[in-house]
Amino acid sequence: MCYLNAVLISLLLFVACDHGLSCELESYKSWFKEIYDQNESESSVDFEFYKDVAEITREETKLWRVLDLDNNSPNTIQLTNGQVMELASARCRDALSLLTLNSAGKFHPIDESEQHVHDTMCSKYCLVTDRLREEAMKLSRCSCLELSTQRNNLLYHKTGDFCHANSGRILCNEKIEWCGIWGCSLEDFHCPRREYNRKYIPFRGNGWECGSGIMNLPLSPAHLFAGIIVGLFVLL
Repeated sequence: MCYLNAVLISLLLFVACDHGLSCELESYKSWFKEIYDQNESESSVDFEFYKDVAEITREETKLWRVLDLDNNSPNTIQLTNGQVMELASARCRDALSLLTLNSAGKFHPIDESEQHVHDTMCSKYCLVTDRLREEAMKLSRCSCLELSTQRNNLLYHKTGDFCHANSGRILCNEKIEWCGIWGCSLEDFHCPRREYNRKYIPFRGNGWECGSGIMNLPLSPAHLFAGIIVGLFVLL
């Protein structure tokens, strides 16, 4: 019995040590810079991002310089996995903060009905940011905390920013403040969305029962710039 306990302890220590050494940040950085290859269910998502980029003018000097639009045409620039991931997060966050947009281009007060929240959580942008972040963690074998901006980075503003980009956690942090009751730990990336997926929404079904609708909310230049510049500093 003592021998078995010793073996078990050794295996647990090995797993713990291996987990600590398994994070491959270089793999994440390479993936981040790869050209985004959307899957069939995400058709038109990158098109919306390209529309945002195409509207950038030289007056928006920071954006123009970050995207190197002197050498890249807004109509031909190719977005990377990392840029799409960050921009999708920004769109998801915007959509959950301001759920409706009138024809005059002004935001209505937030509508907190469960159906509107469900439709937004099922928007392609919220689904895409979760999928890409899960893909990044799986490929690199890193946790969301390990892929977050570290304290020694100039862009550090809070612990676990990568973790906070989960759509379920965005839902908790934004004005709606639906945080559930599971008490998800920050390092458990999947937990907040997983809990929302189990929530039943009248006339919609559970949180995971999503249609193919898309929330075409315009992305502000400030958020577009923030998404791209954060991605650039990740690669430093």
